[in-house]
Amino acid sequence: MAKIFFDAAVKGNPGPASIAATIIEESNHQTFTQDIAPTDNHSAEWQAFNFSLDCALELNVSTALIYTDSKLITDSLDKGFAK
Repeated sequence: MAKIFFDAAVKGNPGPASIAATIIEESNHQTFTQDIAPTDNHSAEWQAFNFSLDCALELNVSTALIYTDSKLITDSLDKGFAK
């Protein structure tokens, strides 16, 4: 089972932003990064989450544990606010 870690960084709120995802599956460890359009922190976190899932699909990951420091994302998924 893969492990997916993702995060976003925004300089200002809103401001220039970057997102990243690290995917670990057995001995394979890959990190992906992307600069995104200026945005606020919450939007950047959602973009990072979606980006991490896209990266996992590119690697043919079918099952994964997802790790984040974003309370917004965690709460939204736990409460079923996101589909």
